[in-house]
Amino acid sequence: MQPKSHFDSTPIHNCQVCQKGPLESIIFLGYVPLLNDMAPFNQGLDAEVRFPVELLRCPHCTLVQIGYAIDPKILFPEDYLYLSGITKALRDDFADLVREVSQLFSLKGLVVDIGANDGSLLIPFREAGYSVVGVEPTKALERATERGIPMIKDYFGLEAAQKILSKYGPAQIVTATNIFAHVLQIHEFVEAMLDLLAPEGIFISESHYVLDLVKTLQYDAVYHDHLKYYSVGSLTRLLEPHGLEIIRVGRIP
Repeated sequence: MQPKSHFDSTPIHNCQVCQKGPLESIIFLGYVPLLNDMAPFNQGLDAEVRFPVELLRCPHCTLVQIGYAIDPKILFPEDYLYLSGITKALRDDFADLVREVSQLFSLKGLVVDIGANDGSLLIPFREAGYSVVGVEPTKALERATERGIPMIKDYFGLEAAQKILSKYGPAQIVTATNIFAHVLQIHEFVEAMLDLLAPEGIFISESHYVLDLVKTLQYDAVYHDHLKYYSVGSLTRLLEPHGLEIIRVGRIP
């Protein structure tokens, strides 16, 4: 089968964190269809548009990253299929996260979840007494609004941050579970998040851990949605220039 090229695939030549190059190739996995873009049975595999998947490493800041970026409007279209709430393990993880945050930090007020999907993380935050707002560009937010969760329909950036600030004020807690590694312009994302975050606030992120990716050979986790695979070191090198300090790290079983 001949792979199909696509104009919405952009090769990454310089590191997404430190902007330096060249990057070292770890493995090229060939041309692969998008995770949620499945061809109808009657069309066959030739109907699938395939994009290159290559894993790279930055020798300067050690970030492991994908070699080609896809337009996020293609990766996460309005009719995006995935809903967080269908996975019990994820719902349990979210409930555990809220309990941990409530025990460790004496923060009350606004929680903003970036990439909130169907609002599954914000529900236990709301039950714990926090005010909540979600940011989500896809139709998954309809499930959240049905549950009474305020939502901003947008990809997160400075404009979305300003909308929230003007209507709800600064956030004590900003969360980005399983989307922080999906953002290409990561420094712009962090700056927008800092505009939204209260001075004493905290930012919580969940992402693949590159050491576990390598040790357990999670090749099936290498696909177009995941632009970065952080270590604590590479994440520190991303956040420190923005005045952020990592205060707690934990593995999720």
